[in-house]
Amino acid sequence: MSIRLDVVFLVFLVGVVQRSVGDSLNPTEDLPYNVTVVADGPTLLGATTTFVATLDTGTDFQDTTYKYTWSEVFGYLIPRVKSTYSEENCTFSRPYTRPEDVRDHIMSVKVYRKSILWVMVAQGSVTFQVTAHIPAHVILSQNETVCNGPVCDVATNQSAQLTVSIHDPSSYLQNTISLFDWDFGDENQNPKTTSMSLSHVYSEIGCYNVSVNITAVQPSGSVKTGNAIVTLLLKDAIHNLTINGLEHVTVGDKKTINITCSGSPPISFCWSIFQANMSSSLPVMRSCIQTYLQEECQTEIDYSFNTSKEYILRVRATNDVSFQALTAEIRPREPPVLTSDGIAGLVVGICFGLTLTCISIGIISHQIHKERMRHVEVADFNFEASSRYDSIREHARRLNDAKKKPTEKTPLLNKNPTLDVRWVKGSETVEL
Repeated sequence: MSIRLDVVFLVFLVGVVQRSVGDSLNPTEDLPYNVTVVADGPTLLGATTTFVATLDTGTDFQDTTYKYTWSEVFGYLIPRVKSTYSEENCTFSRPYTRPEDVRDHIMSVKVYRKSILWVMVAQGSVTFQVTAHIPAHVILSQNETVCNGPVCDVATNQSAQLTVSIHDPSSYLQNTISLFDWDFGDENQNPKTTSMSLSHVYSEIGCYNVSVNITAVQPSGSVKTGNAIVTLLLKDAIHNLTINGLEHVTVGDKKTINITCSGSPPISFCWSIFQANMSSSLPVMRSCIQTYLQEECQTEIDYSFNTSKEYILRVRATNDVSFQALTAEIRPREPPVLTSDGIAGLVVGICFGLTLTCISIGIISHQIHKERMRHVEVADFNFEASSRYDSIREHARRLNDAKKKPTEKTPLLNKNPTLDVRWVKGSETVEL
C-alpha cells in the first residue's frame, strides 16, 4: 500500500496548527497550572536518562488525561519531540549514545488538556549533563556519622569506612568488572581493589585529600573510567571527660563542680541534674555551653542541693567528630545539728578553757614580778656628787649595825632582810 506524501504532510500540518493554536489560546504567563520536571542525571554516555514531570493543578482537580510533549533542541536547532499521555505524573526516558551527546542538555515539557482542541495548561524544563566519565563520589562513615562529601570531618585513631558510590540509575554498568585505585593522602600504601568499600585509620590531625580512580570494563570490551575526590579534616575525638568536686556535698550549701575534657575544638558542653526516683523526667537544672576554642576545656557548675535525696548528674561533651557522655551520682549530707546537751557541753568547755588561760597568765605574771624584786641595783650613780650621799650612807650603816644585834627585836630583823646596797663611784663599785 502506497502512502501519499500529501496526506502525510497534511496530518503534520494539522498537528503543527493544533499546537500553535493551543499555545496561542493560553500564553505562557497565563498558564493555570504548574509543572515540575526532574532528571536523574548526570548520565554516563551510553546510558539512559529518565525524566519525571509532576503537574500541580492546585484546587482545580481534573480527573482527566493530559498530553505531555517532550522536546529537546539538538544539533542544528532541530528539536526532538515526543508526546506521551498521562495523568498528573508523567515519566519519559531517552538514551544518549552518540559522542556529540556529551554536553549540557535542556529537556522541556508542555502539558495540554483536551477541550475542543488541545490547550496548553503548563510548561517546564530541566537541565542535566551527559558525561564521558563515570559519575561517582566517596561516602565516608565513622561510628554513627555518614558524610557524602566533598568535605568530611573525621576522628583520628578510629576506623573510617570509605565507599565509592557510582551514579548509574539505569544500571548501565551493572555487568562490568570494576577496579578501584585508592590514594589516602598520607604515607600509607595506596591499595588497588575490586571492592567498592574499604577502611582506613588516620593517626595525625590535619587535612587529607582522598582520591580513587575507577576503571570499569564492560562485557563488550569497552572501558569506562572515572574519578572521585573527598577532603577529610582529621580531628581528635573527645577524651578524658572527668567530673570533680562531688565529695562532701552538704544540703543547703552551694557546691562547685568542675568538668574537664580534651579534644579538638570547637567543643560544647551540655549537662543536666536530675533528682533520682522522681516520677517526672524533667531535670531540676540544665545548661548547654558553646563553645570552647582550645583543646583543654573546663567548665564549672554552681548548684545548691536542697534535699538529702540522691541526684544524678549527666554531662555530654561534643565536637565535630565525636561525643562523650558521663553520669555521676550525688548524695548530699544533712548539716550537723546541735542538741541542748551539746550546746551545754560546748559552753562548759569554753568557760573551762578561759579559766585555765586566766590562771596561767596570773602565775606567769607573779613569777616575773618576783624575779624583778629580788635585787635592787643602782648603776652608774655617783653618790659623791649627790646631796643625798650622807643620808644614804648613814642609813646603810644603821642597817649593818642592826644585823650585828640579833637580840634587838624589830620588825625588820624578824624578816631577816637581805637587801644588798651598792653604789657606783665613777667606774668603781663600792659595797655598802
